[in-house]
Amino acid sequence: MKSSEINLVKKRKYYLKRRNIIRRLFLIFIVGVNVFLFYKLFHYPEKKILKLESYGNKVINNSLFEQEIYSYTKGKNFHLISPRTLSQKTIKALPIIEDIVVRKYIFPDIKLIISFKEKELWAQVVSLNNKNIFYFASNKGDLIHPNTIDIKTVNPQLPIIVAEDISLLSDTFLLAVKNFVDSINKRKLLRILNVKISKNNELEINDFDGLKIKVGQIQNESQIKLQRLESVLNIIKERYYCIEYLDLNYEGSAVIKPCMDKKKNKKLKLKINPKL
Repeated sequence: MKSSEINLVKKRKYYLKRRNIIRRLFLIFIVGVNVFLFYKLFHYPEKKILKLESYGNKVINNSLFEQEIYSYTKGKNFHLISPRTLSQKTIKALPIIEDIVVRKYIFPDIKLIISFKEKELWAQVVSLNNKNIFYFASNKGDLIHPNTIDIKTVNPQLPIIVAEDISLLSDTFLLAVKNFVDSINKRKLLRILNVKISKNNELEINDFDGLKIKVGQIQNESQIKLQRLESVLNIIKERYYCIEYLDLNYEGSAVIKPCMDKKKNKKLKLKINPKL
């Protein structure tokens, strides 16, 4: 091999080695820059105040809501905040929330945007033995603790449910009561003052005119009781103007008690049989 060819091979090896060194240095530089930027980006939120924006607030206790959010995010790196975990914790702590979506934003501000849908409140459930113990019934059948609600924003005309034992009220039964009460209101049969529920889940309705209606149990026969009630009230309108008591617990019939007969000074009991 000629000397010129040997020199050419050496030069090629030299330039190849130098190119590899430059490539390695450039790669190290790129990796270093990426690590530096990732480090800065990872710790960037620590120097910023986490902002919170929420949408869907109607009756929820906003202070308690924010407290629940910040209890999870406090001391936690913004990038490690899990929207799914935060959603699950919030719904568990605040059952008034039916559905929730959490989104994270890092630019231009470090913030969480939370959109949620609240359950609808349809009644206030009060303990028969202690008026200071009460809850709100939602359209999903569950009981909502008043501490999670801003009481001032709740409709003051919600129906009152007086329960002998609140702990015995199931979601399914409360939904049945809701549907029964809604049907009465929709047909404009009564102006309900309150609904009493016994330990045996028997209903008693009191209206603003002083009428007491013993409905009894409505499981599997709510429509029958509703039709019976409507038929009896129609007969009452035709025959009597003042009724104190109405019992729907007789199959195919009902028992009514007209108001006190002031002339005879005695109560009259009358049994009627609406065709059902």
